[in-house]
Amino acid sequence: MIQYNDYFCPTTNDHHFSERIQGSQRKLVKFRVSEGIIRMYCKINYDLGFSEIWQNYENQTRVRINQVFQPNYASVTELIAKLRTYLVFS
Repeated sequence: MIQYNDYFCPTTNDHHFSERIQGSQRKLVKFRVSEGIIRMYCKINYDLGFSEIWQNYENQTRVRINQVFQPNYASVTELIAKLRTYLVFS
């Protein structure tokens, strides 16, 4: 059985989070964080051990990182800075 959980804040449009869980294991996480007109997206595939990062458009070319990205959700500003750093240096 695969369970999908989709979380969003109904009062703001600055973030979105979804995860796929099979049994008791997290398989996939996808999130979007926004600051002004900047939208950063991240998909983390735990099964295959990689992450993808891109910005502004869902269909934009994605940068693949061959490791599982460990996001810190405490600060949207810091999370966006970290994602942008990955884009610049990848």
